[in-house]
This record gives sequence, C-alpha cells and structure tokens, in this order.
Amino acid sequence: DTDINRPLDTYDDNGRILAISDLESGYRAFRDFLINNKVIDQDLNWIFDDGHLVLVGDFVDRGFSTTQVLWFIYKLEQDAEKKGG
Repeated sequence: DTDINRPLDTYDDNGRILAISDLESGYRAFRDFLINNKVIDQDLNWIFDDGHLVLVGDFVDRGFSTTQVLWFIYKLEQDAEKKGG
C-alpha cells in the first residue's frame, strides 16, 4: 500500500480550466501558448491564480525538447499549487 498524493480529477469550484494535449516535446510552442492564454507571464511565473491547467497526454514524442518540457511541467505544477491551481 503506497501513500501517493493523487491530484483531484473533479473540481467542485467554478474556477477556470484550460486544457491542452499533444505537446509532442514542443517547449517553445507550449510556453507561448501558456503566455498567450495568460497562464504564465513572460518570466514563466504562474499568473492563472487558482485556475487549473489540464494536460491531456502526448507530452513528449518526436521533438528535441523532451527534458525541457518535462521539467517545465514539473515547475508549473509546483507554482500552480502555491496559488491554489
């Protein structure tokens, strides 16, 4: 029996949700998408407050930025939790 902190899959609040899929290791496109949708600022700081970013799969595949994408997702998760997202 493991004690894993599993994130919620249902949210009862009326907060904002932004979903994206098929990142395919495209760090720059992913970063720009988040900036343009006001999830992060130009300095990569979380500005989506208590909004939820949902990543639906295919984070990495044929691109050249696999490690960068994975570390960026980890950073986003940490930053979002601090703001209630």
